[in-house]
Amino acid sequence: MIGSAAWRGNRSLRAILAVAALLAGGTGAAAANSWSADPEASHVEFVLHTFWHDVHGTSAALEATLDSASGDPLADGVVSVSVQAATLLTGNDRRDRKMREEHLEVGKFPLLEFRSTAPPRRSEAPAEGAAGTARLTVDGDLTIHGVTRKVSVLVEALAAGGAWVMKGALVVKLTDFGVPDPSIALNKVKDDLDLGFEIRFKARDR
Repeated sequence: MIGSAAWRGNRSLRAILAVAALLAGGTGAAAANSWSADPEASHVEFVLHTFWHDVHGTSAALEATLDSASGDPLADGVVSVSVQAATLLTGNDRRDRKMREEHLEVGKFPLLEFRSTAPPRRSEAPAEGAAGTARLTVDGDLTIHGVTRKVSVLVEALAAGGAWVMKGALVVKLTDFGVPDPSIALNKVKDDLDLGFEIRFKARDR
């Protein structure tokens, strides 16, 4: 009788665990959570420093995804961002045409891309701005002009009503990505290029 009762107890335990696994995702693994960029509230930008002045550029034509197996992208988020290089604008048509054709060579290399390669790392320093903002470092691969380099991006992330707003910045060198020197005569262009972004990730339908 004792052995039979123990077997029934184990069977009940197995049934409870099976139900719990089903509620968690159907296979015992937590269901992944996914977000994608809201095109109306996302953009990338850059600043090119020259001897005479700074050149500011931007594009809102980006695609981005954010995925988290645990449901907490600050713990294990995987992010992917791509931008159509031909959509970058600086406010000067002639300069934009030269940038696209001679320096970014968008016909050969149509996309600027970033893909994270490791979970984000939290900073102990408090982030500036809205309360509840987390400061992170995200390591990944950045591709510009067909060349891919390892980079670390400083990111500020804020949860906002089921969405995530993420702002970030980094500095890269044009020569690291094989971008031809855009200097014109005495107007020397610095090698350092400031990159930045603000992306609002909204939940994707499943």
